[in-house]
Amino acid sequence: GPAPGPDLGLWLGTYGPRTLALTGARADGWLPSHAYLPLDGLPAASARIDTAARQADRDPTRIRKVYNIAGTITDASSSSPFTGTPGQWADQLATAADAGINAFVYWPATDHDTQIARFAQEVVPATGKLLGTP
Repeated sequence: GPAPGPDLGLWLGTYGPRTLALTGARADGWLPSHAYLPLDGLPAASARIDTAARQADRDPTRIRKVYNIAGTITDASSSSPFTGTPGQWADQLATAADAGINAFVYWPATDHDTQIARFAQEVVPATGKLLGTP
C-alpha cells in the first residue's frame, strides 16, 4: 500500500470536563470557539487541560491552544464580546493569551477584506503592546 502520510496531529475543540481532560492527555492542540466558551471560561478550561497533561506525563506547553473568534471591529465601543474598537479587541485577546491561548483564528462577521485589514493593522499591534511583544 501507499506510504503513510505525515503526522497531522490531533486537534480537539472540547468544552466539558472529561473532554478537556482528554485534550490534555492526548491532543496536540485545542481549538475552542468563543461562541461556545466565553473569555471568562478560558482560564479554568485551559488549567484543566494543563493538569491532565501533567498527569499524563506530558508537557502542557506543547499543546497549542487556538481560540476561534467571530466578530466585528468597529469605531464605537460595545459591551458585546469581540464587537468593538481595536482597543477593546486587544484587551480581550490579551485576556485570552493570559489564560493560555497561543493563537487566534479570526472570522470576520461582515466586510471581510476591511475587517481582516483592520485586524492586522490595528488589533494585532495593540495586542502586542499589551502583551509586551512586537
